[in-house]
Amino acid sequence: MGRCLQTYDLKRGLNLVFLTRPQTPEDITATLAWKDRVFAAWGGAETIQGLWVFKRGKKFAELEIPADLNEPVKQILIFGTWVVGCCSTRIEVWKSTTYEHYTTLYPTAAPRGGNELTGGICNMPTYLNKIFAGRKDGSVEIWNISSGKLIYTIMPPRSNCGSVIALEPTPALSLLGIAYSEGPLVVHDIRADKTIIHLNASASPITSISFRTDELGAGEDGRKPGVMATAGLDNGDVTFWDLNGGGRVMGILRGAHNPPSGSGAIVGGGVSKVEFLPGQPVIVTSGLDNSLKSWIFDETPYSPIPRILHSRSGHAAPVTRLLFLPSDADGADAGGKWLLSAGRDRSLWGWSLRRDGQSTELSQGNVRKKAKKLGILGSTLANEPSSTLEDLKAPEITCLAMSLNRDGGMGANAGSGAIWQKGNNGSKKPTDATASSITGWESVVTGHRDDKFARTWFWGRKKAGRWAFETGDGGNVSSVAMSPCGTFAVVGSETGSIDMFNLQSGLHRQRYPTKLTPAQARKLKIQQLQAAEGIVEVKSHTFPAGLGKHRKAVTGLVVDSLNKNIISCSLDGKVKFWEFLTGNLVHEIDWHPMVAVTGIRYHAPNDLIALTCDDLSVRVVDIVTKKTIREFWGCKDGINDFCFSNDGRWIIAASKDCIVRVWDLPTGHLIDAIRMETPCIALAFSGTGEFLATTCEGQVGVNIWNNKTLFTHVPTRHISENEIAQISGPTVSGEGGHGAIDGAFEDEAGDNEDSAPALSLDQLSEDMMTLSLVPKSRWQNLLHLDAIKQRNKPKEPPKAPEKAPFFLPSLEKAMPIATIDEKKANESVAERSRIMKMDRLASEGAFTVSLRAGGESGDCKYS
Repeated sequence: MGRCLQTYDLKRGLNLVFLTRPQTPEDITATLAWKDRVFAAWGGAETIQGLWVFKRGKKFAELEIPADLNEPVKQILIFGTWVVGCCSTRIEVWKSTTYEHYTTLYPTAAPRGGNELTGGICNMPTYLNKIFAGRKDGSVEIWNISSGKLIYTIMPPRSNCGSVIALEPTPALSLLGIAYSEGPLVVHDIRADKTIIHLNASASPITSISFRTDELGAGEDGRKPGVMATAGLDNGDVTFWDLNGGGRVMGILRGAHNPPSGSGAIVGGGVSKVEFLPGQPVIVTSGLDNSLKSWIFDETPYSPIPRILHSRSGHAAPVTRLLFLPSDADGADAGGKWLLSAGRDRSLWGWSLRRDGQSTELSQGNVRKKAKKLGILGSTLANEPSSTLEDLKAPEITCLAMSLNRDGGMGANAGSGAIWQKGNNGSKKPTDATASSITGWESVVTGHRDDKFARTWFWGRKKAGRWAFETGDGGNVSSVAMSPCGTFAVVGSETGSIDMFNLQSGLHRQRYPTKLTPAQARKLKIQQLQAAEGIVEVKSHTFPAGLGKHRKAVTGLVVDSLNKNIISCSLDGKVKFWEFLTGNLVHEIDWHPMVAVTGIRYHAPNDLIALTCDDLSVRVVDIVTKKTIREFWGCKDGINDFCFSNDGRWIIAASKDCIVRVWDLPTGHLIDAIRMETPCIALAFSGTGEFLATTCEGQVGVNIWNNKTLFTHVPTRHISENEIAQISGPTVSGEGGHGAIDGAFEDEAGDNEDSAPALSLDQLSEDMMTLSLVPKSRWQNLLHLDAIKQRNKPKEPPKAPEKAPFFLPSLEKAMPIATIDEKKANESVAERSRIMKMDRLASEGAFTVSLRAGGESGDCKYS
């Protein structure tokens, strides 16, 4: 992964085990696992180079690199006491015990670059100190690396075979599999220098060969040894060969990885590596579509084609849109965990920031099954050479919105199975809406490039939804939004229309502006004529019903937190406020012809909207007062994306000048900025405030940044453009982020210039509003003060306390004060109860007991 190695556990479903650190200074060019260590070569012709050894994810050792090496190491081979690195025109040898450089081998010179090692190197079991090197001129050289001598050269079977592009030893001794660029694939006997098997692979060159070593898989019942797997970069297929009886194709795994989309296409494809696990019926493949897969042969009855076992994959093309799910989307401990991303490969992914194995692509139906029927996954396409696997998916996603309030999770009713049902005139099945009212419905809406339909998705079921909403005027979708309640989706078009749909039933509910009936249209026309003649006075602050449609593309839509208004912005420079239920225009902010509005973001807790304009500014408007409260400047080129922070105090914007800027809303200062190597295309801020997600131009990955203010103080002073430093982006291993955490434990006081302004208790001016410094608990209930007083009002007047007796008992032996009748009753009860009598005797003193006994007997004599 660039400058970091990822180690996956094949037994536990390709779970991520290790991330190597430190990361290499340059991109890794070759890797090899040997015993408990991993070797990684990095660097190229124009940069520094190195060969590192990792153990359990940590750097263990470093091999010595020759001073005159100016070629990247393309392959690493280890056997016996040797570590061998293959470059383009030389072979480097080290000792595996001391990692000391031993020697350099140079292939025999040849005209027209024939000595280039295009096929890499390999070794043969039981061949001591011998390696085989495939050359561009089609020959295979055998070298003794101990003596540094060329032993023998194997010539190609014919002159037009081309260059050697793959070498692999077979399980049988002295047999070597050789693949040539012009198609032939041979199994060669090294001892006799004789071709045993000659196969005509296909029109596409084979770049990877692997042999099955569990002595099974071949024959009609799969009980014979001799299975070979081959793959190439020109298609996504894996071919399985039965080498018994001269060799034959026993099966082709179609579409193991996406086939290349064509020259100049943005979506990669093809199989880069295929390898059988030693002694197991499992094969592992990696492709240029950014995926890693394992396959197993365990079907009954026997099938020569394996089934998918586990896979790890990502976007096959650059990411274009990002959106964090609302906090606590799938449990109390999952806040800020999930991230949605859309890419140019026409896919929609959900990423888990806490467990890599939970990340998945949202299904668009059985696309591969349909592609197989159409022959798209085959090697050649005679009828439709331009068709690709991506053509069967929805177009590229350009905008998306989400609300999880009515998401049904895994138990959501997905309807009859049909996805993206089109049409707004009752063609949708009513039973779907009835069943979904119990379980919940779709929670994601997306707009697509050059498409007039907005599509829905089930987030809980991770699949495509039931509805495809068509714009009212037939224009392509330019923006989408969802109501906070999760019931309505709003779709804006490139021609200015705005329509609202019900996600439960899929029906059209409202148009903005509302469509007038014939009677309303006649009434409006009469009012316009009367206003033109001056008969009726028109109020300047009211807007006629049915009018106010945007003249250009709707670039942003927002539904407020109470489902009261819909706010839209457009390239015509207007920001319009529509009444949610009636569809009437209630207010308008007109910035035409000064600017065109290119985007809108809404922060519900403080009722603020941020708008980006083509004059490279970000304007913040209070939707209650309809006033502009802040304007942020500083971007040198167009703004690609922007967002609010979770608490609404920051606005983060990414522009085409490769800088991501952070403005502090209360002070209006530019408090942070990041200069990247390439422009940031999309960004998103998590609802918990922990992470900022960014993706740059041409990248298939997403960068995750930590919010430093969670664990250290960050000043809000204004920074200048000269203080912006260039950062390459977060590393895959997370290395380099410890410096920010260390700041949480610093005891040094900050500079005075970074401190916040002193608070004042006095009213600054009669024309200004001063915020109170009283705690929130003191003033947040002032609006309900009357209700609080009524609730706390006593039900009856207070009573005077009873008079206490003159003689109070002692605290040690409290004696109850009782009347004469109560005393008699108590004595009678005490006499009747032996327990109470014993208690009385235990609590009285000796004198009291004698006095009581004398009174009862009449003998009051005391000694």
